Amino acid sequence: MNRILFIIILLFSCTTTMAQFGRTTAPAGIKSVAGNSELSYLNPKEYVIGGVTVAGAKFLDKDVLINISKLTVGDRITVPGDATSNAIKKLWEQQLFEDVQLNVADIRSDSIFFEIAIVERPRLTRVEFKGLKKSETEDINKKLTDKTGKVVNENMIKTTSGIIKKHFIEKGYLFTEVTTLQVRDTAEANNVILKVQVNKNNKVKVNHIAFEGNKDFKEKQLRKFLKKTKQKEIYKVFGAGKFSNEKYEKDKETLIAKMQDKGYRDAAIIKDTISKHNSKSIDINIKLNEGVKYYFGNITWAGNAKYPTKVLDQILTIKKGEVFSEEKLNKKLNGSPDGGDVSSLYLNDGYLTYNVDPVQTRIYGDTIDIEM
Repeated sequence: MNRILFIIILLFSCTTTMAQFGRTTAPAGIKSVAGNSELSYLNPKEYVIGGVTVAGAKFLDKDVLINISKLTVGDRITVPGDATSNAIKKLWEQQLFEDVQLNVADIRSDSIFFEIAIVERPRLTRVEFKGLKKSETEDINKKLTDKTGKVVNENMIKTTSGIIKKHFIEKGYLFTEVTTLQVRDTAEANNVILKVQVNKNNKVKVNHIAFEGNKDFKEKQLRKFLKKTKQKEIYKVFGAGKFSNEKYEKDKETLIAKMQDKGYRDAAIIKDTISKHNSKSIDINIKLNEGVKYYFGNITWAGNAKYPTKVLDQILTIKKGEVFSEEKLNKKLNGSPDGGDVSSLYLNDGYLTYNVDPVQTRIYGDTIDIEM
């Protein structure tokens, strides 16, 4: 049987990135390389797919690749046409190949037989680091154990670099630089060693913390709410401490909690940005929404058969018109340091199943009514 071989020619970007990580553009046409007439988009023909095979697959499942191509035996397609173009495009999108070709292996009457010829991308043998201490290398390797044996493509390079940067950002190295180089593994066919150069640069301090959207709160007051994230001050002998992303995230939660405790129950951080001031320091900008300042309205009690409302009000010590504070309310109900709370009153009298549930029954303007 004469083997007729046609190759779908791919149009692709000539940039370095596309050359390294694969082409994603659709094929332009089908060309005969066996001396037969050329199949072109000017003269498409309709065929029934008689069979599809895969050549060059070493690690990947052939049936899965055929399924991805959407070239299904028995389907009637036009060649050249969208089906053949999309088959190549869908395979390129997987980022698993260095080369993909769709060959027409044979044509029998109205049946066409395809061969998907691929060259698989290399797989990862190991990652080798340069620029790190032994202990740092061990810590990073623990986070990259699932990469070994995986296909080396653009996504893997990005995620590997991202894991390394995140590791050091959490330790205060906000400007860590990571460069990678793939080197063929001579001991393992179609494998590469990923050589990673890590430059942590300096741990950084906070040069300045600025706020936006604050009206009732002064910047100086807001900075005090950030207990572990301090900006550089002239009067401080040792200046600001090293920036910690973990502590900063907790400080943002504390900041909002403190604002809410001042009556601003809708307070929220809309956006915060960290920008480079110089090689050793950063600037932080926090955009806030203060919202309305709320006050306690009417406070009523229900289910209090043991103690009258007057007694409970005396222990609660929260009056109508006071600045609304959930923290103060919870302490006076369930956990005052001196024991002067409502729960102590009941528990000390033997009521171990005591429970109180404050419900906000009405919010009007800047006032909140509560039923206990």
